[in-house]
Amino acid sequence: MISKILNSQLTFGSKNSPVKPFKIETTQGALSVRELSKSNIKASSEFMFDCLVSSGDDGWDKYKNCDKATKKHVLSWFNTLTEHCLNKEDGNSTVLVAKDKNNKIKAYFNLQNFDEMDMLYKTGLKDAKTGFVQSCYVASDYRSQKVGEKILEKMLPTANGFFTDILLSAGKQAVTFYQKMGFVPCENISSESKKVTDFFMSKPDKDGTVLMYKSINKLEPCWNRLVKLIK
Repeated sequence: MISKILNSQLTFGSKNSPVKPFKIETTQGALSVRELSKSNIKASSEFMFDCLVSSGDDGWDKYKNCDKATKKHVLSWFNTLTEHCLNKEDGNSTVLVAKDKNNKIKAYFNLQNFDEMDMLYKTGLKDAKTGFVQSCYVASDYRSQKVGEKILEKMLPTANGFFTDILLSAGKQAVTFYQKMGFVPCENISSESKKVTDFFMSKPDKDGTVLMYKSINKLEPCWNRLVKLIK
């Protein structure tokens, strides 16, 4: 029983470059940010679901009044994705959550390697040297207070030494925010990046999103590797 309790409290984020807990001051009080624990997987899935439905991005508004069975299925998928991160052994996944004084999740950010994108979108593009920001969610009542900016500032450095670049798929309304964080739209970087972008955007559910890129070091850019995987 004791080992079971201890196991449920372990964090799993970036084993190679862990993020120490920190606080973010907001008008509603301080948010406590730390790597996600196993015991918070279900709560994080509920939070992501609520954020996506309220935003309406990528057609998620259709789940606003969905039946219990449908919601349960979606939450189960979210749980599986997070548990997959938990079971990864390469140590290069970072999942951060911010909680308010009532222990409610108010932000969720997830950085992992690009292999995970194939699991999500079935692209056939796998590259362990490229990071992929899978999720960036901030509760609506905590936006415009630099919560996302401060979490990314802590999370992105965990990629140093392990990834050559970081990619993310941004909704058009979020492009300006990511540009402030050093990301640029991928399409016009090079002929290789355009080919990868066009291939990525041809996949289902990518309408209205922009593939964005941030270089981590001066090593070979990911395009030279990814473009070889496109058939």
